[in-house]
Amino acid sequence: MSKKLIVTLIVLVLTGISYGATVIGTWEDTTGDGWIDWGSGESIADPPNPNDVAAYTFLQTVGVTHVDYSLGVQQSGWGQSLSIKLQDNGYIDDFMANDKFQIDFSVPAGTAGGWVEVYTCSVNVEGFDWADMDVNKPTPGAHFDMWDGSPERTMTVTWDYSAWKPETAPGFAEFILAFNSGDGADQMYVDKARLIPEPTTIALLGLGGLLLRRKKR
Repeated sequence: MSKKLIVTLIVLVLTGISYGATVIGTWEDTTGDGWIDWGSGESIADPPNPNDVAAYTFLQTVGVTHVDYSLGVQQSGWGQSLSIKLQDNGYIDDFMANDKFQIDFSVPAGTAGGWVEVYTCSVNVEGFDWADMDVNKPTPGAHFDMWDGSPERTMTVTWDYSAWKPETAPGFAEFILAFNSGDGADQMYVDKARLIPEPTTIALLGLGGLLLRRKKR
């Protein structure tokens, strides 16, 4: 195998996490992108505070990683709050074609103490029991501590839902994000929700293509 082919494979593995992603939430146009407040079942569309769902705002903020706007979530304490029903928004095929659900989670600069976190993400798929998916976390949840003068920060949070993906397309599939906060902090931001394939799958597909191309020469 040539050095060029090896380098290309490494690049595919390293970049595979974003290549081929299906974005299912950017909140750039303030329509809500099909997302709902899970507790009430109401749209989070803005403006103004829609259907008495006052916890959500569409804001220009720093720390996020996609274009100009993100979805602000103001929530004190714990709650399963933000959800998308994939079947209602035409994403079932994308759900089947990918393996992971990913968001960018941000906090503004701190002016007081406290903490905020994405506590977990639940998955509800036809043919499977409702379940909480594990989050990549060094502490419980995707966690940010806040303090006077703390900077704006962003982390990318990934959940693997492949264990809840049936062999054939389900009639329904839903993700529900649970947020948590305490000690006076209650503001957080979510941006660029997306479905992504396994990086190794992308790398193997890319390698296969490169090998075929080499064989034809």
